[in-house]
Amino acid sequence: MNPDLLSWLQQQLPWLQVAAERLSRNGSLSETDIADLVGLIKAQTPGEALPEPAIPLTATPLPQAELRLLALGPVEGIDALNPRTPLGFGTGNLSVVYGHNGAGKTGYSRIIAKASGKPQAADLRSSVFAAVPARQVCHIHYSIAGVSSIVEWIPPDPLPDLASIDIFDSSCGRIYLESETEASFVPPELALLADLVAICGRVDTDLGAEERALVSRLPIIPPEHQGTPAASSYGSLRHDWTEEQLASLTLWTEQDATELGHLTAILSVTDPASAAQRLQGVKQQLDLLATTLVQALDHVTGAGLESTRALIRGAVEKRRIATEASNALQSASDVNGVGSETWRALWTAARDFSIAEAYPDGEFPFLEEGARCVLCHQELDAPTRERLSRFDRYVTGRIETEAAEAEAALVRHLADIITRPTSQILQTAAQAAELTEDQATLLDAVWVELETYLEPLRNGIDLQTDAQPSA
Repeated sequence: MNPDLLSWLQQQLPWLQVAAERLSRNGSLSETDIADLVGLIKAQTPGEALPEPAIPLTATPLPQAELRLLALGPVEGIDALNPRTPLGFGTGNLSVVYGHNGAGKTGYSRIIAKASGKPQAADLRSSVFAAVPARQVCHIHYSIAGVSSIVEWIPPDPLPDLASIDIFDSSCGRIYLESETEASFVPPELALLADLVAICGRVDTDLGAEERALVSRLPIIPPEHQGTPAASSYGSLRHDWTEEQLASLTLWTEQDATELGHLTAILSVTDPASAAQRLQGVKQQLDLLATTLVQALDHVTGAGLESTRALIRGAVEKRRIATEASNALQSASDVNGVGSETWRALWTAARDFSIAEAYPDGEFPFLEEGARCVLCHQELDAPTRERLSRFDRYVTGRIETEAAEAEAALVRHLADIITRPTSQILQTAAQAAELTEDQATLLDAVWVELETYLEPLRNGIDLQTDAQPSA
């Protein structure tokens, strides 16, 4: 470790010295280490003199292992390299590789860059003038701390042992000059400081969590009183409150007296279970009355009323369109009753006969040259063909179907509109809900007014938009 950094660390708080020592020894700190540091901080008395540094940090640098690249080859399937002997670099500190253009110098450089895991290293490819090789492989001979190794390296995964090799060529130079690059090497001292900053953040987080978890010194409220207004007021007590603030907690209001009377009446009940069962039944009756009134009100106000009015208007409009279409069809015929239910039944039977017997290979109505009417057996002329086509379009069209569907939807909707309960039913419900006489009378009056709006709707009469019940 750098002597200046060591001197600085020995002037810091003990917990920070411990953190630096464990980082230097282990490389990282566990959650147990963080808990130990938090304990050291809490044990430190404010104003206490720092003890003599007892952390075994030293300024002795770690020894570095020597890496030497000794030879490359044999090579298979990479560029056009096919040397008779491996490319050796000797045992000196400087080797020069030379040769003619195309001799393979760049290929060996690419192998070294890829094998050592350099960023932006080009992918290794085979020769374009030869068949695709069965595999790509290069034998790499190197030594670490004097121990020699020969590895059969298969691209593209790099060799961890060669990660410390530095390469600088024209491609690398362009990367540094033209691209935004990020430093991949951080000095150990700088890394230690960065780790200490991160450790300070983790320690601060743990101390903050413990601080937030500290409980009040006030006695704990019994569980049965948790969440009550009294418990809230009790929890807000502070040592610096004034007498006026304390007096505000002891005010006795009329509402408090009412609540006390209500609680006294509840506690005076001799059979609480039966009383609770009775009150539950009263509540159910009140909920039922309220739900029914809300449903009725929804039918005659707001979105519910608009939905009913839209269905009524839609059914009326679509029936008007279907009637006009039927009248137009009737005017185009010389026979009365065209478009009626009887006529439609006759038309359906004629269709079935035509498709099944007369013209099984054609559509209905069959209007080809020489075709005959399946009802009168007369040969069809041009006006007759047009008339039959118009009849079929009417019967199979969507006008009548849409009108019938709209009317059916309206009938289903109107059937769901609530009817005012009878007076006897309302009286029974009011008694079950324990309503007073005035409340029961008001309930009946509300239903009477609502029924004046509900009845027209059930009969499909469109209410005016300004017709709103006072309820």
